Amino acid sequence: MIASSAPIRRLDIELSREMPDLAADDSRPWTRALVRLHGHPLGTVEYPAKSDGADVERVIWDSLGAAISAHACGDGLAAGPADVRLALGDPPCCRGGPSPGDAPLVSVVVPTHNRPDHLRRCLASLLALDYPAFEVVVVDNFARTEPATSVVAEIADARVRLRHEPNGGSSAARNAGVAAATGELIACTDDDVEVDTKWLTMAVRRLWLERDVACVTGLVEPAALDTPAQVLFEEYGGFGKGFSRAVFDRSPARAPTPLYPRAPGVFGPRHNVVFRAADLRDLGAYDLSFGPGSPIGAAQDLDLFLRVIQSGRRIAYEPAAIVRHHHRAELSALERQVHDYGRGMSALLTKWALTDRTYAFDIVRRTPRGARWLLSSRSSKNAHRSAAYPPALWRAELAGLATGWAAWLRARRDLEVAA
Repeated sequence: MIASSAPIRRLDIELSREMPDLAADDSRPWTRALVRLHGHPLGTVEYPAKSDGADVERVIWDSLGAAISAHACGDGLAAGPADVRLALGDPPCCRGGPSPGDAPLVSVVVPTHNRPDHLRRCLASLLALDYPAFEVVVVDNFARTEPATSVVAEIADARVRLRHEPNGGSSAARNAGVAAATGELIACTDDDVEVDTKWLTMAVRRLWLERDVACVTGLVEPAALDTPAQVLFEEYGGFGKGFSRAVFDRSPARAPTPLYPRAPGVFGPRHNVVFRAADLRDLGAYDLSFGPGSPIGAAQDLDLFLRVIQSGRRIAYEPAAIVRHHHRAELSALERQVHDYGRGMSALLTKWALTDRTYAFDIVRRTPRGARWLLSSRSSKNAHRSAAYPPALWRAELAGLATGWAAWLRARRDLEVAA
């Protein structure tokens, strides 16, 4: 990122179409653009907000020229620095997947609680999807709160159903949504995202073409970078997992981190995943100890992804399946979030170490390298953090890591008492 204090304008640039309006009629000095070709993201570029079209095209080519050329070559097209406008037509990269008549029904599960503005914005984006067969299951946590009921009634779309879950926490809400889902595929997102119009099309295409994959995760981009906290979250690491397709399984050859697959943060976040319903139900419910609203507060997705891998199944990462997340706007909220992520990682390692002897032995063996990777400012996890990255965020993350084991033990005791 450019600077940890400057607001940044966010823009999408599709190279097969005319350049969007680059005029920045506000005070934000920089623009961050997601660059796509035929809907497939190639990377992001950052440039002064007052740049003209020619300047932006030069920045795009200097930063992403190799990716543009590789994609164009795969589609049988030519691309060079003098011409990044490429005809859309029907390129090979857009072919494949089910026909509209064969498209499997997707149930999109959206947990929510007392955030009507978020929910309204999320549902508007879902109903604009270009995928032909989907339903939306909104799960309202805790009680029959008026905001969620009002938003769903206001939208009045037969594709949207509302369910109430009396137990708190995102995991309980997701489990209720999965139980109510009727689709062959189940997509999970959150009420604080806006989905790209091709989100389901791209994710389902990957599942259709790779039948041995249990689920597909996708790219999560920031919806806005207007406050220091939102910019800092991207510097922390954000939710994005890059712009290259990947497949994950138990093979050591696929290991991108020293703890892989024991610490599964490389797979993607909970906001953007599409499961085969049969695989998801076979794996069991989301663990109520984890996730927002739980005693631990995070890592519900990591726990489930680890179960996918441990079962011998595979996870595919498809960057063309895009959602945009509204990051926390306040620094105090970001500090709590980073603390929860540290606590979630530590709790996850504790759970699996205490319930799986093979896992425990492997974690002990990898602990020295894993600790260096988690804590070193030079590791791939932390290398992009600038010298201005606030010490308070480092301390919050470390405090979470130090207390996650106790949080998991407490969460398990509370669930046993409740049962």
